[in-house]
Amino acid sequence: MIIITRKIVFLVTIMFFSLSVLLFAQGETVIKNGKKLYLSNTVVIKQKGAPAGSSLGKSSSVSSSLMQKLSSYGVKNITQTFKSSDNALGDIVTIKYNTSKDPLTVASELEKSGEVLWAEPHYISKMHIIPQTLLLDKTPLNKILFPAPNDPSYSSQWWLTNIKALEGWDISSGDTNVVIGIVDCGVEWKHADLNQNIWINKKEIPGNGIDDDHNGYIDDVQGWDLGGLNGTPDNDPTEDDPQHGTHVAGIASAVSNNGIGIASIGYKCKIMAVKASRNDQRDPQTGDAYIWYGYEGIVYAANNGAKVINCSWGGSSYSRLEQDVVNYALSKGALIVASAGNDKTDEYAYPAAYDGVLSVAATDKDDKLTWFSNYGSFIGVCAPGLSILSTWQPGAYQNLSGTSMSAPLVSGLAALVRSKFPDYNPRQVAEQIRVNCDNIDPVNSGYEYQLGGGRVNAYKALTNTNSKSVRAYDIIFSDEAPGGNGNNIFEAGETITVSVKFRNYLSNISNLNISLESNNKYVKIINGSFNAGSFARLDSFNNYSGKFTFSIAKDVPEDTSASFLIKFTDNSTYSDFQWTKRVLLSPSYGNMKAGSVTLTVTGRGSLGFKDFPNNFQGEGFHYKDGPNLLFEGALMYSNSLYKVANTARFQDVSDSSFKSIEPFVVQVPGTIADYQGTAIFNDSRNSADSYGIETKLSSYSYADVPNDKFIILKYSLTNKSGSNISNLYTGLFLDWDINADTSDADIANYDATDNFGYAYSNLGRPKVYAGCALISSEKYGYYAISNDGSDGGIGIYYLPSQRMDGFTKAEKFNALSGGVAKKQALNTDISMVVSGGPYSIDAGQTTDVAFAIAAGDNLEDLRGAIKSSRAKYQQIVTSVDGSKETVPDRFALEQNYPNPFNPSTTIFYQLPSDGFVRLNVYNVLGEKVAELVNSVQSKGIHKVDFNSSRFSGISSGVYFYRIEFASQIISRKMMLIK
Repeated sequence: MIIITRKIVFLVTIMFFSLSVLLFAQGETVIKNGKKLYLSNTVVIKQKGAPAGSSLGKSSSVSSSLMQKLSSYGVKNITQTFKSSDNALGDIVTIKYNTSKDPLTVASELEKSGEVLWAEPHYISKMHIIPQTLLLDKTPLNKILFPAPNDPSYSSQWWLTNIKALEGWDISSGDTNVVIGIVDCGVEWKHADLNQNIWINKKEIPGNGIDDDHNGYIDDVQGWDLGGLNGTPDNDPTEDDPQHGTHVAGIASAVSNNGIGIASIGYKCKIMAVKASRNDQRDPQTGDAYIWYGYEGIVYAANNGAKVINCSWGGSSYSRLEQDVVNYALSKGALIVASAGNDKTDEYAYPAAYDGVLSVAATDKDDKLTWFSNYGSFIGVCAPGLSILSTWQPGAYQNLSGTSMSAPLVSGLAALVRSKFPDYNPRQVAEQIRVNCDNIDPVNSGYEYQLGGGRVNAYKALTNTNSKSVRAYDIIFSDEAPGGNGNNIFEAGETITVSVKFRNYLSNISNLNISLESNNKYVKIINGSFNAGSFARLDSFNNYSGKFTFSIAKDVPEDTSASFLIKFTDNSTYSDFQWTKRVLLSPSYGNMKAGSVTLTVTGRGSLGFKDFPNNFQGEGFHYKDGPNLLFEGALMYSNSLYKVANTARFQDVSDSSFKSIEPFVVQVPGTIADYQGTAIFNDSRNSADSYGIETKLSSYSYADVPNDKFIILKYSLTNKSGSNISNLYTGLFLDWDINADTSDADIANYDATDNFGYAYSNLGRPKVYAGCALISSEKYGYYAISNDGSDGGIGIYYLPSQRMDGFTKAEKFNALSGGVAKKQALNTDISMVVSGGPYSIDAGQTTDVAFAIAAGDNLEDLRGAIKSSRAKYQQIVTSVDGSKETVPDRFALEQNYPNPFNPSTTIFYQLPSDGFVRLNVYNVLGEKVAELVNSVQSKGIHKVDFNSSRFSGISSGVYFYRIEFASQIISRKMMLIK
């Protein structure tokens, strides 16, 4: 689930309002998180260099080191995910386990171990169907040379007329050797209008109970059922109940010209029935079966000869496993055609948006985008999808709507194209269809360049033997020098380069010109043209000699998403376009990384990652270029059990408290630090938790020793509510993941000597201690959390089935306000809250609360970093930059640094008002050995350097320094070692 040690995608333990657990009679659990669906207690991993070859569902072995890491999860079994005759997917295995941990947590821990290439949940898909009963058009057809089919309903199948099917059949009515895999909820293969076009596995002897063709499936004569009734596969891929798959199959290739029912675009091409659902697992709201084994179904179809694979279903979760499966199908010569989705959005749906998939949006009879269809940069083509008549279980016919209906029309056409051009590879088949579409932008105002190539045209796709198509297949955006700073964050004022690889898929092309365009007002194209030249079919080339460039405006708002359009022309008949992936400009986060530690800081209160829980945007917290140690970090403040301003887990993004006013910007070098970041935000985003506080965040990072192992975060809280605020506690929530093998070996503890929280691995891997300290005052608070609540304290997991209610507001307040309440969380997945308070902020006034996040090789090393951070913080608040800081509200004496020292050390103290100050040093006998201050001083922060070599009679040993001010006395101990 992560790339470079990052926990990815959603924890089940997040966002209670949108996340639910669906329990089924057989004990199976589906986790629903917004639009995302995945299985509980299941992860899928790709091993490193693992032996392959086991069959689907059979036991699989993993390396001993990986097995050691898996043992803590209570692993039930490990099975080969796919049956792959050439072992291309043999390193992917499915792991079932017993613990209550969310699959995303487990996957993150496995990725961080370094033992796997990737790990992720088993995602579930839904069918893209919209049932309805709209009337069909009765317009008769104009017949041409190819005789119209004698199917009774043909005359009312307007969608076939719309895509010029009859004209196309005059060129090719398909090849019976071209097979369309229908990966769905099953196909009624006995249906009279389907049976003659059903693929038969001729290598298998029916009913003998033997895997005759050695493909891993016994008696798979008409296809295969991967899910059966309750998860047990069988050899009958018939739908369990009529709802989708049979209808999809009929659109693609029902038997045509047989005197019954309907005609189909695929005409003579065969249908391979692959059932990827199970009868006991259905959406509780719609009753639709989940597509449980969709990608296993793709592998089956590809392995058994399907040249086109239809997927009229999808989900919103990107998956590396799924992209691997798409790549595998392409390598086997199979084109995947997928429905774009029915959410009327331009957000990506998968598998439609995967590289190499032909994505299909839905249109009506007038070529207008339907009211439900998705659109956008990932669309390949459009096809009719409104009130489509097709086969229905057991032997009937039904009208259905959805992109589910559009995709099989294109799948059937792809089978005809493959029949006509048998030497084309899958991408060439897709391009032959796409570039021969009819442009429907003129009747779809507002969707220009959002509908792919347009509505498919069978006649053009089958007759145009001189089609041209160039595609960009590797697009890299870079803020490389000299235009940028190379941190891979596209910031205001930078110039970005765009490097692109291209491939010419179809006919030879000459005088090719390529341009880059954007209508984003914060983007200015600098070099947007590239004269590519001439290329033969399947040639590859790039623009490296003349890369595209664009600049980002200095006033670009944070988190601006920019899209870029690549256009192709050859100065004759070829005109084409392609979208790049969206690019995030001026992201509301930056990396503080001057020294040995790196921390991603955002302008909205969170730390480590901007997009928790996906954790793609940001680097987390690293020490000495080691693995990420921080899963989540978040600012919190509260004075009530019922009102907590924060960004910590279990809040909807729309309910998170903080709203950006000025984005987080990193200055390198800063005025007083090597890396210096600033941001301003308030708590107005969620009115229920708003205090009317505006926060200025200032962060500081240093490259010099001994200041290279910490990052200072200073929060200046200004009360703009108009009323006084009292009893306010402010802190940081930090979910640490220290251990490289499993977070179940992590420990959270508290150092009472120097007052900071720290985390480390009980197994000592890696050898690092990470910690956090309040450094602006001595109003210390700390709470160590076992995330599952197993030690009787606060738990933060949200699993209703396990009676875990998440990190509630009351728990957040208690963790902030209880002082040093719970000092340890042992050998588990741990978090901590480090806090300060209570604070009172009068209307219009500001209070500063500062923390240091640090790391070290061991506890003493970390302790030194914390001490250094406190000393450095005192320098910050007395610097030129700090001259604007709030006057201290109390008399305080800080611990000297360094300590022990030789021969010099620095002492900081603060005065809330003007007055007489006396600061002296005494030995253990109480004898004064040095006088450092004896004068009237002004209010504010003060610093004194004590050089022991300048005073006689001072040798190695323990000393005390004492300050007197306004009848108050404070003493601290220090040690001189010569």
